[in-house]
Parts: sequence; structure tokens; C-alpha cells
Amino acid sequence: MRRLSIHFLQTFGRLHVLREVRRIRQDTRRFQCICDCGTVKEVPLRDLRYRPTISCGCNGSRATIGARSMVHGGYKSSLFALRSRMLGRCYNPKNKKYRIYGGRGITVCDRWRNSYADFRDDILREIGSRPGLHHSIDRWPDNNGNYEPGNIRWATEKQQGRNQRRNIWINRKGERKLLIEVCEETGTPYMTAYYRLRVYGYPEDSIFD
Repeated sequence: MRRLSIHFLQTFGRLHVLREVRRIRQDTRRFQCICDCGTVKEVPLRDLRYRPTISCGCNGSRATIGARSMVHGGYKSSLFALRSRMLGRCYNPKNKKYRIYGGRGITVCDRWRNSYADFRDDILREIGSRPGLHHSIDRWPDNNGNYEPGNIRWATEKQQGRNQRRNIWINRKGERKLLIEVCEETGTPYMTAYYRLRVYGYPEDSIFD
């Protein structure tokens, strides 16, 4: 019999697959899943396949799904979606960004990985509500660190683009700044400054003279 393929964050009712866990019996596959309400639970494959409205037990019928989601802080919320994408980048080898996240050792702390409710509460307490649709969660101040309390901020795509390993930092008038930021401040074309620094070997304090 062909083995049924179950992928990361595949949805069954209100449950979303995180990983396959060790079998209790050879013929029983079980999966760790996260419910819309944030609860993490191990579920047998047979329940996922044959119970279309399955949940962790937080809802009794299909009619209550919308109300329950609101009470628990919401699978439909943008914060839940941001967390799902964060988990995908760190733990799903098929994710297009896995190579630069999970592939180089970036992880999500156990508290946030195992509980949406804890993730939501920590985010709101530490950095507040999402400022806008163009903001997402960035690892800050340590770009090489993990997603965890004390290393997060809300950031735009532009800000996140400047919080990357490949960016060039220089000392400018006693301050450590990104090369591109000083170019913007001085009106110097970026490639001009880049060539002066990396190709012609200008001292950092002479690049913009």
C-alpha cells in the first residue's frame, strides 16, 4: 500500500500538521498538530483522514468554528499567519526560504513553536500590535539569533533588507552605520562608495570626501 504523504502545515479541519511523531505501533502513524486555538496535540492519521471537522476538542460542531476562533485569538488573524510562515521558514525543508533560515540553524523558541497563545501574548507584551500590513516580525538586534523573546521587532521589508549578513557596515564620524544609509545621507551613489571601499581600498573615513 502506498504511504500517504502528509506535509508541513497541511490542514485537517481546525488542525495544522507540524511534524510526524514516533509511532506507538507499527501500523499507526501519529502527527503533532496545532489547532486554530493554539493548542498542540498528537493525533492519529485515521482521525485526520476521516473526521472533516476535527479539532483539539475546543469546538463541538462546525457551527462554532467562527466563534471559537475569535475567542482564542484567531487562526484568521494576521498574527497567526505570520507565525505559520515563521515556522515554515525554520522547519519546512520545502519552503523556498528554508535555506537561509532553518538551513543555517535559525529556530523558533519552544514556547512559541508549541503555543500560538503564548506567542501572541509575548508579541503583544514585547513589541505591541502589528503597526501595518507592511510590517512583519524581524530578528533584532541579533540577525543570526533565533525567533525568541528579546530578539524581535516589527519591521518593514526595507528595514529587514538592511538587517542581513551581507550588508556592509562602516564607522562614520564615530558611529557604526550601514554603507547604504551613509550613501543616502550624503547623496553618494552606492556603487561609487562600494568601489572606493572594496576595490580601491579607501579608508572608511575617506569614502565620502
